[in-house]
This record gives sequence, C-alpha cells and structure tokens, in this order.
Amino acid sequence: MSEKSFVSHDVSKTPDGADHLQSELTRNSDLLILEQNKRLVSEHGNMALPELILRQPTAYPEPSLQPTAHPELSLNKPAASSDASTKELRALSSVLSTLQVHLSRAFTEDQSELGSYVDRPHDYLREQCTFSENTARFLQRYSLRLAPHLSGDGSQTFYVPLHGITSRMLPGDYGSSAKYFRTMMEVTVPKSADNLDECTFKRSARVEESKEQYLKALAEELKGAADLPAHQGPLCFFAHGAFTGAGTSDNDAVRLAMLSGVPTVNVDWRATPGPWNTLPFRYPIDYNGAVSQENEFEPALDASFDYIGAQHGAMVSFSRGTGFDATYMKHRFEDRATDAPVCANILAHADLQTKEFKLREQNLNPIVAGSSNTIVLGNEHDGALRIGRLRILGARAGDASPSDIAAVTAAGGTYVIDQYQHRGGNFNHYIDYKVIAKMIRTLVLHQTPVDQTGNIQAKWQQQ
Repeated sequence: MSEKSFVSHDVSKTPDGADHLQSELTRNSDLLILEQNKRLVSEHGNMALPELILRQPTAYPEPSLQPTAHPELSLNKPAASSDASTKELRALSSVLSTLQVHLSRAFTEDQSELGSYVDRPHDYLREQCTFSENTARFLQRYSLRLAPHLSGDGSQTFYVPLHGITSRMLPGDYGSSAKYFRTMMEVTVPKSADNLDECTFKRSARVEESKEQYLKALAEELKGAADLPAHQGPLCFFAHGAFTGAGTSDNDAVRLAMLSGVPTVNVDWRATPGPWNTLPFRYPIDYNGAVSQENEFEPALDASFDYIGAQHGAMVSFSRGTGFDATYMKHRFEDRATDAPVCANILAHADLQTKEFKLREQNLNPIVAGSSNTIVLGNEHDGALRIGRLRILGARAGDASPSDIAAVTAAGGTYVIDQYQHRGGNFNHYIDYKVIAKMIRTLVLHQTPVDQTGNIQAKWQQQ
C-alpha cells in the first residue's frame, strides 16, 4: 500500500466513537416483569458452521514475564469470609447470570453470536475515525503471518487475528459460562482511505480455543513469534457497553487496536442487541448483567494477567462495560492483587454510579487501587447517562458534573472531560476511539505517568 493510503493525522483534536446508543428509557420498570414470559429462543441444534483455520506460528521460547511488585500498594489481607458464604454467593451469582442469559435471548437473536459479521463503509462518525500514525504499522504487523490481498481496484484486505473471552454461545458450546475464543478479522482498506468508516470489517464464525491456546496467543502478541514482530508495550483488554452484539464487540476491539496500535483482547460479556423500541426492557438486563456475569470471567482474566504480568495489561471499558470493569477491579482488590496493578484502567462514558468512587477500604478505593493510572472519560453533554438515572437511581460518573470529577480525583484517579457534541445527536454517548487510543498510546505505550493534579485534562483539551 502506498504511503498516501495511510495519511498521518493528529487524532488528539476531536474525540470520536461509533457506538449507536439512542436510548429513551422510561420510568415504568414493571414492563420488564410483563415481558419476562416472552417466548425464549429455541435451542440451537447441531450446526454445521465453518471452522476457522489459523496458520500455526513457528514455535518460540516461552516468554519470561514477571509482574513488578508495588510495595506502596501492599495491603493487609482482608478478613476472610466463610467458605459457606462464598459458595452461597457464587451460587446466587450463577443463578442470576443464567437468568440474565435467558432474558436477553427473549429480546434478541444475534446472528453474529454463532455466525459471521460484516460492517460495511458508512458515514456515521467519519470525522472521528481518521487513521492514526499507528494504523498502517498495526495492520502490516500481521503481513508475515497472512499476506494482505491486493484487489484490482487498489484496495487491500488485511487479516488481523482477534482473541477474546466471552459468556455468549460459541459453535458447539451453547453454555453461558465464560470461554476463550478466536476469530480472524478481515479489514478491507480502499486505496485512498484515511478513515476507519471507509473500511469494511468482516469475520467468519468465532471458534472456541483452549486456555493453553489462548495464553500462547497472548504471549505471541506481546513477545512476537517467527512470523510476528514483537509488540512494544502491553496489551489491552476491552469491555464493551450495553446493547452490543458479538460482531459489534469484535469490531470495536479491532477499531481501538487499529488507532492505538495496541493488540486488544475482547472481553465480551453477553449484552442484548435489538431494536430501539425494546431498549427500556433491555437496559435493566444489561445494567445488571454487566455485574452478574463478571465472576464468570475472573478465572480467565486472572490467568491472563498472571501469565503476561499485570504491568503488561491495560483495562479499557465503555458505558456499562465500566460496571464490569469496576467489579473486576474490586475482585482484584479483595485478592490483594493491588500488589501488581495493571498499567492503566480507562473507563469511558462510565455508566457507573459515582458513589462507587467514594467507597474506601483500608483508605483505598477498590476500583482505583488496582491500576497504576485510572482515568474516567466523561462528557457533560451525555444525555444517555442522565436518562439512565430515571430507571436506576444515582448519578453516573460519566456525566462530567463537578461532583463526578471530585469523587474520581479524591479516589486517586484522573478525570478527562470530552467536550465534543455529536452532530447526529444520540445523546453524545459513543465510543471515543480517537481519544481512548491517544490515552492508550500515552499511558500504555510510553508509560507516561498521569498528572493527578488534573493538568493532563487541560493538555488534552488544548491539543
């Protein structure tokens, strides 16, 4: 591809995103109860889905990655709860998670869960999705493994492997427990493209993989292989927001990776995509589901950070995915994992009650304590979060109100205000690909410390 195909842009001047959230939520939560008896989707039978074939990389020595100790965050071991209480809580959480899965299937049938997915070029948030200086390098990194396809019109199709953890169904495994998966994202870039929205993203069906295959893939993404250059910097683990289907979550993860240059693992909790007129019913399901499903992911996420070293990982979440993120960070806190914090935790347009940042255990906020840099990205024009209060009472941290900013900074985090107002409306609730990518590059790739005084906020707004 010619250099002209990937024009270098300053991605810091306007935030961006492409998550189409148009939620007008009503107060009448009783409607959810009336809808709970809707017909559940029929069980999937044996399906002949195409198996995704990945070229096996050349073997290489096992990476030596050890977490760095952080004595300043060492905690005294909290009082242990009884085994019986723990088992009861786990059992209740499992029941709630199963109920959430059945309810979500009553409202939606996501074809991309077991099948393929395509996102064709569009002009929804075009001005927000221009390529960064990392885009070409990220795509070309995989060229040794799978050569790009050059079409007669000058467009190129790049093949980007994506790995993840999901509580959705996979071909051959229709359970609701978390499982590892892989898929191959095909990204077709037109000859003169300089924007993600000009590209076509598609994939075939996901394929379940073993824990060993998944961890090996993480090691290759981080340390490289014979047919894959090493990556300079940690990996990102992305948790999407509510109303997001399987294919869209894969697409969002790859888009973040293309702009940030950081390989991204898709942490795909089961949300409920569907028509807009069912949003009032689906929002409570997803609001609770992001938290109730989290415990299913704990073993897989713990294994990921233990294997690569927590300092080699960054958590990134959007909208209600921040509820999943916060719950997982609390888990790490309870397990004294703050001795090895992740290098960064970015919570964008946080659909998370502000009071969560006011909690203190041993003088530390559990959400902030497990990360070297915790950033909350908010927008004072985010009407979707304000409407969310009508159903689930409580201020949202992503509102960017003075009380939100004060709570986050008092907890030890940094609050970054996004002033952008989306030209198409949608309550200004969207994934800020460009701003998040810039944060990842600054905090993750270059390991730049966050200025806790808030100067980093002014710096972003000035650029």
